[in-house]
Amino acid sequence: ERFAVPVVNRVVTGRRLLSISRECLRRVLVCSFLYRVNADRAFLKRAEAEMLAAAAFSDWNPSHFLDVAEMCTGLAIGYDWLYPYLTDAQRQTIRKNIVSKGLESFPAGGFRGPNNWNQVCNGGALIAALAVADTDPEIAAKIVSSGVSALPIALNLYEPDGTWEEG
Repeated sequence: ERFAVPVVNRVVTGRRLLSISRECLRRVLVCSFLYRVNADRAFLKRAEAEMLAAAAFSDWNPSHFLDVAEMCTGLAIGYDWLYPYLTDAQRQTIRKNIVSKGLESFPAGGFRGPNNWNQVCNGGALIAALAVADTDPEIAAKIVSSGVSALPIALNLYEPDGTWEEG
């Protein structure tokens, strides 16, 4: 076995699943990229396994939406980049969970604060919405509309010199 660690598991630390969501995003991104670059099926199989493990979670911790947004980003990228290589059943499972555990828990109007939650949460939801827009156009349109209207609130914080106040 090329991968020494097990796939992600739903472990909430305090009130957050964020470390797991970020690890899933990292693994799916890296494995999907490596598969697309070198066609080593071990990377495809690992990305599939990570996405299906996350899809099987009871939820993505919607009470702390950063967790959901990071998970949406990871699964949406994997779903998009690996779409031709996934089985119909895998596509359906991943897509269904992006919608039910991610997009359906997105608050009406999105995140409108002048902080990183705006960028991370709206950005993750936008990526996920675009990934499933062909099969779920209504929810995708709602997410895109709210995200596009909310993101400028946070982007204004880069003025006047292009730096972000949080570093």
